[in-house]
Amino acid sequence: MKPKHIAAGSDRNTSGLLQGQQGNGQPGSAIRWKKPEAGRYKCNVDASFSHHRNHVGFGMCIRDDECGFVLAKTMWSSPICNVDVGEALGLLHAINWMHDLQLGS
Repeated sequence: MKPKHIAAGSDRNTSGLLQGQQGNGQPGSAIRWKKPEAGRYKCNVDASFSHHRNHVGFGMCIRDDECGFVLAKTMWSSPICNVDVGEALGLLHAINWMHDLQLGS
């Protein structure tokens, strides 16, 4: 893999925006996924919550600057936590994963 810069983000921050809402919950124009700048990767992250299994699932997908699939990963942790903490943990796991992959070096 050629060296590229790293960018990571959580879908939670834009999930309402993708449905046509601004950050304040008011209707507005939809924000669409944008490919990363040349020489960069983009990692999209999301979390899911299972009360039945008492765990939080994390999914992450890395794409390159041509929108090509690079890698994806899923994982889970227990016990379940609130949504804000779960989303933050998902982002932390994605950042650590990308760092371990050394995509930016």
